Amino acid sequence: MRTNKSIIWAAILIGGVSAVHFAWAQTPAGQAATSVIITWQAQNYFPADFPGKASVTPGSPVKASVEELSGNRLVNLGQAQVSWFVNDNLIQSGVGLKSIIFTASPDPTGLVNIRVQVQTGSGSNTSSISITASPPFAVIDYPAVQKNIPSGGKIVFTAWPYFFNVSSLSDLKFTWQLNGQTVTSSGNQLTLDIGTPQSSSQQMLPVTLTTQNIQNPLEFSRTVNVFNIIGK
Repeated sequence: MRTNKSIIWAAILIGGVSAVHFAWAQTPAGQAATSVIITWQAQNYFPADFPGKASVTPGSPVKASVEELSGNRLVNLGQAQVSWFVNDNLIQSGVGLKSIIFTASPDPTGLVNIRVQVQTGSGSNTSSISITASPPFAVIDYPAVQKNIPSGGKIVFTAWPYFFNVSSLSDLKFTWQLNGQTVTSSGNQLTLDIGTPQSSSQQMLPVTLTTQNIQNPLEFSRTVNVFNIIGK
C-alpha cells in the first residue's frame, strides 16, 4: 500500500533536482573542448530512507564543488585559482579551492545563483547555475487508501519533516490539531482511538500539523489533511 511518504518521494523524484551542471568553454579549432562542472548538495534534514536529493531551503548550508574536463579527462585544479560567487557576491577565492560551503540566501525571485571562475595556465573558464529555493515542509503519513481510516480502532499518524535546517527530529516541535483543537502527542507521532461516527459530519476528521524549528521559530510549516472515518 502506498503511503503519503512514498507519494511525496515520487513527486520529488519526478520533479527532478539536477545535481550536475556543465558549461562549455570556447576553444580554438583542433583543441579539446573544455567544460566546467558544478555539483551541489544541500545539507539539511530529511528522513534517512529518503532516496532523492535534498532541496535547498532558505538558510540551508550548501556545499558546491567544481571539476574541469578537457576532452574526456579531468584537469588537475590543484594550482588553479578558483573564485566562487553567490548571487553575484564573491564568497571565497583561493588556489585549488574546488569546493565551498555557504548559507543559502535566495534572491527576491527565490533563486540561489552560483558562479565559479577557474583560472589555469591554459586560460580562464566560468560556469554558473541557478537553484530554486523552496520552503521546508512536513508530511502526515498514514497508510490509508484515499485518506480513509477505519472506525472503532487505534491509529497512528506520523509526521515526516523535509529539508528543515536542523540536525535531528529532536530539534523540531510538532503540534497536532483535530477539528481545530490541539492534542498532545509523542514526538513526531500522534496516536488516536477512533470511535464510531454518529453523524455524517463526524465522519470527517481534519488533521492539522504544525512543524517548527525550535532554534528558529520563523522556520515552520503547516500541513492540513482531511481523513474520512468509515466502518470496518
